[in-house]
Amino acid sequence: MASVPKAHAQPTPSFATAWGDSGSSRGQFDTPYHMVTDSQGLIYITDSENDRIQVLDTFGNVQNTFGRLGSGQGEFNLPSGIGIDESLNRLYVGDSDNHRIEIFTLSGNHIGSFGSFGFGEGRLQFPVGIAVDRDHNIYVADQWNHRIQKFDSDGKFLKTWGSFGSAIRKFNLPTGLAFNSRNELLVT
Repeated sequence: MASVPKAHAQPTPSFATAWGDSGSSRGQFDTPYHMVTDSQGLIYITDSENDRIQVLDTFGNVQNTFGRLGSGQGEFNLPSGIGIDESLNRLYVGDSDNHRIEIFTLSGNHIGSFGSFGFGEGRLQFPVGIAVDRDHNIYVADQWNHRIQKFDSDGKFLKTWGSFGSAIRKFNLPTGLAFNSRNELLVT
């Protein structure tokens, strides 16, 4: 009989703090969707209904905001997922209703974008989740295409997998992506 691993006691999480109110002013949010942190403790938050990214320090002070409603470069229509690659000084933002991924520096300067509406390889329908692996590849939860797509750090298509369904390796509107300590991709 195989042994069952012992459960490791985990500390009980406790509430630390909250920042911001509902609204559109600096430091206020309307549907904050996702966030990532950098090694300096800065928190990058997709403020979806305000069509922007807000960057806060660990005390909740706004350090930067960038983006606005639109379909031009550096503009958003419902930014959702966000991924970070500090070694390349890049943020990758899922611009859901523009069906693309926008690339920014960590300070908010627009670098470029990739993807457009569609069904083929590299095409997107409401990209929402983003994760970056150790090799600087970008993984996108291509929600309405019911799949995961992999791109290099500049947005060149590499691979896609998954399709609609409830079986193993099938997806029904995938939304969240993360890598564990073994560099394995987790999908919700």
